[in-house]
Amino acid sequence: MARIAGITTDKDPKGNIRKVTFDFKKHEVTLRPILEKLGAIEEDEFDRKCRTGIPIEEARKKSIQLVEEKWKTR
Repeated sequence: MARIAGITTDKDPKGNIRKVTFDFKKHEVTLRPILEKLGAIEEDEFDRKCRTGIPIEEARKKSIQLVEEKWKTR
């Protein structure tokens, strides 16, 4: 099997592939839609805006709100 940078496989004693590890930074464009479809990645509106760009004041307010929510649960 051809080796691809950023992808490693672990095999069991019989030689069957049991685990595949991906470098998400290298393969994000390909992996993100698959993982979102499987439900492994949940991206909320704030995360989406952070990737595409968000005004600094809005980011500051949302960050403070998230921290306050976390402290309330303890």
